[in-house]
Amino acid sequence: MAGLPFVEVNDFIGARIRVLPFSDFCDPLFTSADQWPLLIASLLATGQRVDLRCMQTDAARMDQHFNLVHEALWHGVSLQCDQDRLWGRLRSSARRNIRKARAAGMVVHQAETEQDLRAFHRLHVGVRKRKYSLLAQPYSFLRGLWTEFLEPGAGRLLFAALDGEIVAGSLFLDWKGATYYKLGASNPEYLPLRPNDLILWTEIVGAASRGSHLLDLGLSEPSQEGLVRYKRKYATSEKVVSFLRHEPNAVTASEREARRLLDKITELFVDDAVPDTVTERAGAMLYRYFV
Repeated sequence: MAGLPFVEVNDFIGARIRVLPFSDFCDPLFTSADQWPLLIASLLATGQRVDLRCMQTDAARMDQHFNLVHEALWHGVSLQCDQDRLWGRLRSSARRNIRKARAAGMVVHQAETEQDLRAFHRLHVGVRKRKYSLLAQPYSFLRGLWTEFLEPGAGRLLFAALDGEIVAGSLFLDWKGATYYKLGASNPEYLPLRPNDLILWTEIVGAASRGSHLLDLGLSEPSQEGLVRYKRKYATSEKVVSFLRHEPNAVTASEREARRLLDKITELFVDDAVPDTVTERAGAMLYRYFV
């Protein structure tokens, strides 16, 4: 048995196949390497561009049908030890930052209402806009996570607050014995007080107590040196995720123009002169094309 989930995308940019859209990585499932050619053959036969993100398997990396177009870093935290060991394993800078946040009066609490989710999304829109010049995921996406994961108890939205004001938040999901860091946002004014370190440590302790064996910290661009340093303070493992592409045909002029136009529209909506409410609506309309 072997399997590979994929989505056929056909929009104004063009037709393409993604395995799997908006996922950090999605390795093919097979029991022996000779199953890989059989597994991928039907996708290659479509004549469309095929994009893969692989971390665990070398079969796709070694396949001459695919070219390596990008690499990202994945970090994970093993949770299979007691709290003293978890604490002692942190880098000294992480322990120092956690103590600093506590000394400043930071308090971590869990979101309880959809109003809390709304507040987090507004913070997230601002961070994506001002720090990365990107549009944020639609609120409907977060609402779906709230309904499917957080309300049934399979996830948490943790806030760090100072004097009752929310200054940072992180969204975590639980699935099959692992905990996944999904989204995070913070008020840059309060970053020197290290609220994100206190949130992450709180989740490490909580996830371990609930029986999670791993906290998946997701992907980082190698160029995001600050983010990579932050994750390395906590991570027990670091791996490379390979972005692979099969592109049987040259990129057409219309596809190049569509992507250029999408980039330009994004630039307009993340301009500081544009209200965040408008930027949020733009993300709701356009985010599905970033695939």
